[in-house]
Amino acid sequence: MLIVKSIINTVLESRTYILEVSRTEFWIVDPGDIEQIMETAGDGKVLKGILLTHIHYDHIYGLPALIRIFPGAIIYTNEAGVEALASAKLNLSKYHDKPIIYSGKNIKVVREEDSITLLDGINAKVIETPGHSPTCITYLIGSYVFSGDSYIPGYNVVTNLPNGNKKEADKSKALIIRLAESRILCPGHLEKVTLAKKEAII
Repeated sequence: MLIVKSIINTVLESRTYILEVSRTEFWIVDPGDIEQIMETAGDGKVLKGILLTHIHYDHIYGLPALIRIFPGAIIYTNEAGVEALASAKLNLSKYHDKPIIYSGKNIKVVREEDSITLLDGINAKVIETPGHSPTCITYLIGSYVFSGDSYIPGYNVVTNLPNGNKKEADKSKALIIRLAESRILCPGHLEKVTLAKKEAII
């Protein structure tokens, strides 16, 4: 069983995705508004892990609060992501009211082609998609593709932030488009879409 719910966050209208894998367990993609997350997830469920598509403030600002509530949850990112979580400059939180500096022991580094088990029979495939940021990861979970800001249909990938790279971004965008064909794309902003229907909102 995999049920995907989305939240429109207050910061830059980024998206948080709640992945219900059982009646008692859930996962998060890109934690934002903590109150919305808890309300949408429901009572009595345990957060098992947090999948970070990239380490920019609007996609991680709910992380400290979530870890306080669920200290056993594992955070997944790449090597560049570990560095960015520990730097308010790299994760861009220095430009917001509450800078985030996180270097907890519950971070697990993932690499290209790694597989993360969400529950027996439900796995997240790790695909590194740099360009917007070297911390960018796309997750393929069943028929869903979580692309963060590496690809938002109808928009150019932003590469004018620290460590952005347009050439890498173009390659990553093309890869995600191929990957998401006939699947449900869940970007870091805007609604879920199916690329088989050319950005038809579902």
